[in-house]
Amino acid sequence: MENCLNCNASSYKDIEEYKIDINNAIKEILNNNQRLSFALVVKKVKITPFVINKYPQLRTYVLERMKYYKEIRVIDCKIDRAVEK
Repeated sequence: MENCLNCNASSYKDIEEYKIDINNAIKEILNNNQRLSFALVVKKVKITPFVINKYPQLRTYVLERMKYYKEIRVIDCKIDRAVEK
């Protein structure tokens, strides 16, 4: 049964490759001025429930990175408003 579930191309990635893909996906979402959500990030990186079961720390990593980039975005907006004044 394990071999059947690992047939996806995404199952061959290790956790470090997923982390790189997550960071790139979040940056792409923010550059396109899309709403940053967990579901959108997971969809872009193609993380399935099987991957989350294999690497449970990915869920926490996605949420932490989203929080980090949201904070940076707020700071950037404040800087842009200060420069305009």
